[in-house]
Amino acid sequence: MGVKYAIGNVSVSAAYEHDNDQDGAPSDIDQYFVGVTGTFGAVTAKAVYGQADSLGVTADQFAVSLTYSADALAVTAFYTDDSDLASLPTGSTISAGSAEAFGLGASYDLGGGAKVVGGYVSNETDDTDAFDLGLSFSF
Repeated sequence: MGVKYAIGNVSVSAAYEHDNDQDGAPSDIDQYFVGVTGTFGAVTAKAVYGQADSLGVTADQFAVSLTYSADALAVTAFYTDDSDLASLPTGSTISAGSAEAFGLGASYDLGGGAKVVGGYVSNETDDTDAFDLGLSFSF
């Protein structure tokens, strides 16, 4: 369940999620999230904080991003850390993909629903890097 409230160029949001009995394991998970987004001129800033609880073990998670837009170009940088999720009890499927990561991406609008998109992400937890480049179509 989630709610969002916007005032001008700023919005705040909150959400709650309860996931019970993951794959038969006794590891109910409750998650709470709060977020804020603001657009100031050509820059959009976002921040999200969340907390997960399973069998009395609490794990924090957060993410921040900045996007700069100019005409057809948009460039985004982000940082996220949900590595605490790995501390949740075994059987919590939410802990499987936990990581600390940062990245940089860009898109260029070609018009007609087509964009060139690309990016780089570094997963600090797994010590891996990834690059992508391609076309995106929206019809």
